[in-house]
Amino acid sequence: YTFYSCSNLTTASFPACTIIGYNAFENCHSLASVSFPACTSIGNNAFQGCIGLTRVELDCDCDYITNCFSKCPSIKEFIIGENVTNIGTFKDFKELTSIYLLGKNPPSVSENCFTESQYVNITLYVPAGSLKTYQNADIWNFFWNIQEKESTVAIKTQPNAENLQIELTPSEVEVKY
Repeated sequence: YTFYSCSNLTTASFPACTIIGYNAFENCHSLASVSFPACTSIGNNAFQGCIGLTRVELDCDCDYITNCFSKCPSIKEFIIGENVTNIGTFKDFKELTSIYLLGKNPPSVSENCFTESQYVNITLYVPAGSLKTYQNADIWNFFWNIQEKESTVAIKTQPNAENLQIELTPSEVEVKY
């Protein structure tokens, strides 16, 4: 119940947070966006009743991440990191239009994870080079619109960074100056 019913909380971004407790953000009605890229554990109903929540970014290695978002009818966008291995149901997310799956291998989903209309109306964005994998994976292959998306990196530099060198590979970014 850490942030229980914090009415003025609009964004929660904790890059280093690994554990989100049970009901931690319950009934934070103004909460619109959450980002927990290092999360390894989410308690049940952690975001229950966050009716203003429209965007969720998680990269946790925990089961059934969507069970944490009950009574969140406004979610439009889910970003699911490469460490997520299993997903619960998305049936309650009537406004959902986009799911970004960052893992090259599709997470496990149950047979009744999505509704028929969600297969038609939701766009899946998958990593470059993994389109065929998702198109051939059980359940994910029901989606009508699956698109590959290139990874992007934003780098902020200092004003006088004249000798800045950036090397990009598929697995890392190296910055030298």
